[in-house]
Amino acid sequence: VTSHNEPFETLSPDTCGKNINLQARTQSIIRICQAGSATIISRNTCGDVRFLPLPQGEDVIFVLDCMLHSRRVAFIDKPLLHYLMHPAQNSRKISESLIVGTCNYIPEFASRCAKIGGSDAAKADTFRYLCDILFLRVFKSWHLFDDRSASSNIKEAFWHAVSRLAQQQNFFPPLLQKFVLTALNKKSSCLLKTTVIWPYRLSKKINLRWITS
Repeated sequence: VTSHNEPFETLSPDTCGKNINLQARTQSIIRICQAGSATIISRNTCGDVRFLPLPQGEDVIFVLDCMLHSRRVAFIDKPLLHYLMHPAQNSRKISESLIVGTCNYIPEFASRCAKIGGSDAAKADTFRYLCDILFLRVFKSWHLFDDRSASSNIKEAFWHAVSRLAQQQNFFPPLLQKFVLTALNKKSSCLLKTTVIWPYRLSKKINLRWITS
């Protein structure tokens, strides 16, 4: 809800009201665990799982870690939480720590999704979700900052995230992996843009399968 208590967005996965087979699902895992503050987890399931020191997405990573220890996941089809959205939220302010935290969050998310598994459709959905964040939101975000130190830190965090994703087996499709590694070795933003980001944006518009499968 907004600061005026007006509906902002309703989060309602297709799976509401029933148990989930995580391996057979067709949705990206983010569509299942995106409302971390609306998740109830038994203490036995949590065990020693704790929040990672991330300024972004730490609740989602926590839910994912708990899912890896769970035998059953289910949804209740009722609005049990009103989450207040307002411009002063830390997660809505463009800052160095937020963008760097996002870069750190993406590989953590990807590694856990790989452990959980899922259908080919779910994996492709997860791939698109993470690439949207990395290539459409974070890429070139360092130009938003006049401070050279902040700009340098964000750029380094971006390339580190790309490197960690490239090291994860089968995250990038083979053809895309080749282009990513070439750009990564040179740390060339222009090369990454022309060989990966522009084709990725095009694939989203005309639904090219080669980029996501």
